[in-house]
Amino acid sequence: MSEKHRIRPLVNTEGKIPMPVMTYLSGFGEMVTANGYIWYIEGPKENILVDTGGKAETLTMLGFPSKDVQSPEKALGKLGLQCEDIDIVISTHLMFDHFEYAGKFKNARLLFRRMS
Repeated sequence: MSEKHRIRPLVNTEGKIPMPVMTYLSGFGEMVTANGYIWYIEGPKENILVDTGGKAETLTMLGFPSKDVQSPEKALGKLGLQCEDIDIVISTHLMFDHFEYAGKFKNARLLFRRMS
């Protein structure tokens, strides 16, 4: 029997951002609503998180008005998990909105790409 994984998107923040941030060189002067996600991968052996999310306060401070939708604890709690239950955190990149909550996952092995 094959091992299966289930990917669950968990919304962390919601904010207004300039469209060109998301659509490379188009939509100048337009604002869009964008959500920040953390991604939980439920596996047969390990609990994996891709990105840990960031705080709306930090996004707002940097000029992207945002609000917190839910903390990683609340999002995982809805799945019956705690931060301590996560075995691996994979960071797509080390910008704060993808990695700001990394310290909450004390039992996780952290994986990130080294830039050369």
